[in-house]
Amino acid sequence: MGYYANTFLYKQIVFATIRNNKNNYVMKDSVSSQIFQDIQTAWNTLNPQHIIKHLDKCFIYNSQWVFESLDYERYISYLTGKFNKIRETGCIVEATIVDGAVRLNQNGSIAFYRVKIENGKIIQSPGT
Repeated sequence: MGYYANTFLYKQIVFATIRNNKNNYVMKDSVSSQIFQDIQTAWNTLNPQHIIKHLDKCFIYNSQWVFESLDYERYISYLTGKFNKIRETGCIVEATIVDGAVRLNQNGSIAFYRVKIENGKIIQSPGT
């Protein structure tokens, strides 16, 4: 499987938006704040469970670095494999929350991670 081939961080930005009942995007600090904190913890500890617990069962991941869209189950496998590979290589990831985003620094390479939130769950992580 080619999902683990690229251990570099993706140049993405984390934006938490939640749809309200008028289908407009609004920021809800309590929900997005917790999700940001958990994404930060996941990357700092390389423990994907901190992200997985927020994924909606209909979650979709798209990235130019991955050959095809990944659904919930395949993304969990992908993310777990990615964190394991980063751990195996001895790379250190420093994740920080900056201006409503999670900034990732992997051995000097800066990247960001983007998610779309609906009803308190991450429904999509669009790639660049």
